[in-house]
Amino acid sequence: MQKTLQYSLITLAIMSAANPVNAAGFKLFEQSTSAMGNAYAGRGAQITDASIGFTNPAALIKLDQAQYVVGLNVIAVDGELTNASAANANGAAVTGDSQEDLGSVSLIPHFHYYQPLSDTLGFGLSVAVPYATSSEYDDDFVGRYFAQQTQLKVITLQPAVSWKLNDKVSLGGAIGVNFASGTLSKYKDHSGLCEANAIFDSFCDSFYEVSGSDIQPSYTFGMHYQFDDSLAVALSYHSPVSYTLKGDSTITNTPVTNSTGLVYDSPGVPSVTSLKTEESALGLDTPASIVFSLDKQINPELSIQFTTTWTQWSEFTDISIISTDTGSSISASTEQAQNLNSTDYIGYIPEYWQDSWAFALGITYQLDQRWTLKSGIAKDFSPVNNQYRSARIPADDRTWLTVGGHYQPNDTWSIDFATGVMFMKKSSVHDNEYNVQNVELFNNYYQADYNINAYVVSLQFNYNL
Repeated sequence: MQKTLQYSLITLAIMSAANPVNAAGFKLFEQSTSAMGNAYAGRGAQITDASIGFTNPAALIKLDQAQYVVGLNVIAVDGELTNASAANANGAAVTGDSQEDLGSVSLIPHFHYYQPLSDTLGFGLSVAVPYATSSEYDDDFVGRYFAQQTQLKVITLQPAVSWKLNDKVSLGGAIGVNFASGTLSKYKDHSGLCEANAIFDSFCDSFYEVSGSDIQPSYTFGMHYQFDDSLAVALSYHSPVSYTLKGDSTITNTPVTNSTGLVYDSPGVPSVTSLKTEESALGLDTPASIVFSLDKQINPELSIQFTTTWTQWSEFTDISIISTDTGSSISASTEQAQNLNSTDYIGYIPEYWQDSWAFALGITYQLDQRWTLKSGIAKDFSPVNNQYRSARIPADDRTWLTVGGHYQPNDTWSIDFATGVMFMKKSSVHDNEYNVQNVELFNNYYQADYNINAYVVSLQFNYNL
């Protein structure tokens, strides 16, 4: 089997799943091709199309007429994993390649609609993906006791209202309906049995998975201020959301034990439980964020854009998997003092992320009445705590370079297009297992160096009604 890490960084909204490369953590900005051309600088302040409503609903009223917007991003991830090694709970080496290629192609679409209701009031609707992350390793990945699949995604349906207070100020608000789902899996290290002796080979296939889903509301407030014909600024706030992803935890090929130790079906043949299932809930918090943007017209052809985003990632402290079942087929073991040391706990991953900032600077040049050219650079500072950086999200600081354009052949329809490259700072992972009190457990570990880049092509169609 080829040992490759299928590590994509975007989510294919609505249709399937992939994973994020753009914003720090697992927050996404891929909701607008027109904004991507400027590396998302000026989003919420620069009046372009109905996609602006997802970031700043206040700006929708600035649009001249009703409009549909449909867009798609294609993401190609390229990188490598090097110097990888791992040990099991007894400290014995786990077999697997020390170097692997990383790569995948993913898609993320977005949809937006705007309808003016009067000269001072407008309505918008967006379907987009504000958060997602996903990674999937091969079955013989050296760090398989720490991660095999990670998939967390949020798809948002967001109606919005935009109100023109006067010629300078507009205000807006939106209520989001957020559909969250998640899956975490890994191979289970039963005190190093797999590596201890060939008679325990069945335990090498012991596999744990938890999945669940939830629906929760969110809200967004925005303001757009037009100082004069050459300068506009915008400010928007996006609320935090707490999810409880309810579903099942399952585990296969677990050892049967009694007070004296392992139970054997016959001499040299240990007893194995084929499948255990327990209802559980996976806790997930997505953070609040504040976005400030400006759009400055230098002359009739040239303008510059700027955006800074603060995200309260410090609210993301851990991923906890807790039993909600009346039985305890799995948690009876995992909750014990020598394991997670907390009642009903099936899994626990400390994160303790930090609040982060992102900055973007863009330039827009109107070539003529039909063509507009764009470019931008952005810097996203990673919220990931170096101590707890893991195989599931080995992210670090990112730098974006983008170019794009807008083509307007007539008054009815137009096209936006953009492409960009993301350079992620080389990162190192040293992963351990912890109990709920954040005390390291056993002698196992996983370590590796990651080098990941991404390339994006985005296309958007705008149709005026």
